[in-house]
Amino acid sequence: MSNTKKIKVKKKKEKEVADELTLMVRESLGTMGRTMNSAQEKLLVSILRAFMIGGVMTILDLILYVILYRLLKLNPLLANVISFVISLLYGVWGTKNYAASSDKKKEYQRFFLLSFMGLIVTEVLLWIFVSHFGWSPFLWKVLAIILVIVCKSLCKKFFFSKK
Repeated sequence: MSNTKKIKVKKKKEKEVADELTLMVRESLGTMGRTMNSAQEKLLVSILRAFMIGGVMTILDLILYVILYRLLKLNPLLANVISFVISLLYGVWGTKNYAASSDKKKEYQRFFLLSFMGLIVTEVLLWIFVSHFGWSPFLWKVLAIILVIVCKSLCKKFFFSKK
């Protein structure tokens, strides 16, 4: 006779580990006496991540632009391209690590398409209003960023949203 015992191993259902942002959203909703289903929560968290990444990209773009244009005395158009490329690299990293959905290829295509559209709009506005009219490069950079954010949002809503 063998002395072997059968050992039953209970398999625990692994719960999805919520990240810090998801926990903050749950806590905030809980303090207001509200709840969300899983799909709504994921959507809200992904929107918040996109806004955070976009916000950091915008601030990084502006800070680098000021450094390049004001301190290093680069041409406003060149300073814009350099600050854009660096903030875009941050955006790619942030999207890859924090905001990417299951359909990464389409998400990156949209991200690059809308980002380069924003670069073109900003370059054109800077070229027209700074080079031809001599207006403030920083003012037009800020106004162009605001216009680009609005344009990107409208493009996402009308061209990229699932209906």
